[in-house]
Amino acid sequence: MVFHSESGYSLYVAGSSEGRTVEAVKFYLAIHHAGYPVYMDDAGQLVDRFRETEKIGIMPEGVIPRYCSTWFPGEKVIDFMNLPFERTDEMLPYCVWQPLFHPALLEREGEQQDG
Repeated sequence: MVFHSESGYSLYVAGSSEGRTVEAVKFYLAIHHAGYPVYMDDAGQLVDRFRETEKIGIMPEGVIPRYCSTWFPGEKVIDFMNLPFERTDEMLPYCVWQPLFHPALLEREGEQQDG
């Protein structure tokens, strides 16, 4: 898409969808080599994808692994998946787990919660 800033117009290429990464990079390189100003969205994450060092968000069973970035606050995760039923044990050493959130009821004034 066309992007406008104080310095003028440039082209903006986005392609973090796994199926569009290669074509997005090809678009970016062609525009760049033609001499036009161009910006690649999520460029660092796409480099990580090509290097096979990309963080992939593991979603709980029953959650469709699309548009789940809010599940990873403070992190830049652009691809998501559910753990496969086959070979799960092989993948576990590569996983970094977030601490579980344990919801609790609020206490009423004057009452103490048993610990």
